Amino acid sequence: MRFSSRDDAQLSVDLQEQVGGIVIARVHGELAVGSEPLLGAYLEALWERPDLRGLVVDVTEVGFCDSVGLGELIGAYNRCQAQTVAFTLAGVNGMVARLLNVTGLRATFAVFPDAEAATTHLAANPETGR
Repeated sequence: MRFSSRDDAQLSVDLQEQVGGIVIARVHGELAVGSEPLLGAYLEALWERPDLRGLVVDVTEVGFCDSVGLGELIGAYNRCQAQTVAFTLAGVNGMVARLLNVTGLRATFAVFPDAEAATTHLAANPETGR
């Protein structure tokens, strides 16, 4: 399932259900001012799911991320923490990697090279994602 913010979407999100209550949100495009409400709105629907155990946000295809986009990731992380849902980032590279390193947030998030590695880890460590 793909969600887009508008016809000329700068951001889209693909939802992939995994076994055991793990969801992969593959983010494509720009995670920035003007596109962040889509990500927040998309993730908002997940919080109603009683079977949600883990969320993998795959940012491999994110070409640009600003402080607002980073704030969306932090908000999702905080929401997961509040609901005892494991949160991981996958495919962190480029601009997202630089932002996490510069802000010191790299140590906060569980980061994996790809969504498959994150999913495997969450299946083995469902409590915290670490």
